[in-house]
Amino acid sequence: TKYFFPWHHLGKPGYTAGDAEWAFKELRKKEGFGEDKKKRDDSWFDELEKYADLGSFPNRLLRAITVRPTYLRMLPTHKPFFYTFYLDGEGYPFDNIQHSFLPPNTPIYVDHLSEDGEWALVESHHGLGWMLVTDLAYVTEAFVSTWESGRYAAATAICLSIHPLLQKKPIYDFTHHNPTILLKYQGTKALRITDFFHTQRCGPSGDNWLPARPRL
Repeated sequence: TKYFFPWHHLGKPGYTAGDAEWAFKELRKKEGFGEDKKKRDDSWFDELEKYADLGSFPNRLLRAITVRPTYLRMLPTHKPFFYTFYLDGEGYPFDNIQHSFLPPNTPIYVDHLSEDGEWALVESHHGLGWMLVTDLAYVTEAFVSTWESGRYAAATAICLSIHPLLQKKPIYDFTHHNPTILLKYQGTKALRITDFFHTQRCGPSGDNWLPARPRL
C-alpha cells in the first residue's frame, strides 16, 4: 500500500539529487526573513547547503520508522523563513520551511544525512523532507514483515499512551497525535490509551495493542 511504499524501493532514492536541491533553489529566489526580522541572504543559504552535504547524495539508503511526533522541513534547520511581517497570513508563525507533520509509527526511507548526521532527508507516504535523526529508528526485515502483516488500531484524537508491557507499573510512552497507527500485540498484558478524562482499552475486548516502536 501507499503507506508502506517508502520501505519498497530499496537501494536507491525515489527522487533525484536535483529534486533534493529544489527547496534551496526555490527559497533563494524569494525575499525571506528570520525570527529577528532580518533578511535571509545568500550566505545563510550557502551555509545550509554546505551543511546538507548534498554533494554526497544519497549517503544513507535505509528503512526506518518515526518514534515520536515529528516535522518534515524543506531545509535541515529549525530556523524559520518568513516572507513578510506586514500581510495577513504571512510572518510569524507562518514558517515557510515547515512542510509537513508525521505521527509516530510512520514508515520512512532515509536517503541522506546532513554533514554532522543530525538531520535526515527522508521519504514518507505523503512527502519528502528533512527531520531530526533523534525522531527515527532504523528497522530490520523482520520488523517490516511484522508491521506489514499485522492488525492495527488508529488513535483518532490526541491522547496519552500507557505502555505496561515491560513494566510492573504503567509508564508514559508518548503522546499520540491524530492519526497514529498502532500495531496489535499478541501478549498477555493490555495496552491502555489514556486521555485527560478517562482510560480505556485500545482495541476490541481481549486484544492488546502497542506502538510498533523499535528499541533504540
